[in-house]
Parts: sequence; structure tokens; C-alpha cells
Amino acid sequence: MGYGITAYRANMQRVATRFGIKVSKKKSPVRKACRPRAAAIDELYDDEPPLFLDIVEELLDGKAEHEDQGARYWYAYEGFVQALGQRLANNEFYPGDAEPFVSHSAFRIYDIDAPMDIPHPDDFPMVLTLRKDAMTDDVVAEVVAEMSAEQGRQFSFWIKEARQYKQDLVLFYY
Repeated sequence: MGYGITAYRANMQRVATRFGIKVSKKKSPVRKACRPRAAAIDELYDDEPPLFLDIVEELLDGKAEHEDQGARYWYAYEGFVQALGQRLANNEFYPGDAEPFVSHSAFRIYDIDAPMDIPHPDDFPMVLTLRKDAMTDDVVAEVVAEMSAEQGRQFSFWIKEARQYKQDLVLFYY
């Protein structure tokens, strides 16, 4: 299958409010978004603790206490984004390369406004953000210039969607 990009549009400030949230009703959508992936993520780590849903709870409590679990935290973060944002079509980027995004300074790696330090994974997932304030026409043109025509059209659609809803673009590369 290969590596690829999974794209979302989301308000990153709103997503960040879920770290350390005390209101149970606001935790539920995140838990629900993370639950379907729990078994598969735990299997990747031979069901060794901490389990994926325990990692989700840590993040909801505003903690990230397992320095060696960077990947699990970032896979859990995808559930936060999924719960509060919208997944975007990615058929032109799966399989695909992250280079057009990684090589542009407007895209930030692991930049999510978390109130705590979340350890980076050893390899995947890589999480890139393009903040709504950085979605200039110049940035879009520069990134599109590094892609195939099909990818450029899909990326431009992502930008159009994010702008329409005044949201940021969040990319997961795995």
C-alpha cells in the first residue's frame, strides 16, 4: 500500500481546548472518534500498556506522561481532529509523498497548541499544519507548483474548503 497523506480541515484552537477539558460531554466525541482505531493501534504495539484508549484519556486530561509513546499520542490526536473537524478526500495523496508540504515553511510540524509537551514519534505519523492565516495565494501557488496537476487540484480544494469554513489544514502522513 505505501505511505500517504490524510487531510482534515479543523479549527486548531478549538481542538486544543479538548486538552485538559473537564466537561464529560465534550470528551465524548473524541472518545467516539478514537474508539474504532484502538484495537489496530494496540496491535501495532503487541497490546503492551499503555493502551491506545488510555493515551486518549491522558490527552483529554491534559497530560502526556509516556515519553516513549509519541506515535500513540499523535494517532490519538488524529481522533481529536476527526471529532472536531472534517476529513477531506485524499485519493491523489494516498499513496503519496509529504515533500511538497514538508519543504514549505508555511507548514508546521507537530504544531498544535497543546498545553503540554507531546513526545514526537520515532517515525510516524508526521503531523503537519497549515494555519488559516498562512493560507495565502502565494503559499498555495508555491505548494501546487511542487505537485502533479491532479494533486494540485485536490490540494486547492482542501484550501478552498478550509478557507470557506475559516479553519486550518491538518495533514497526517503515515
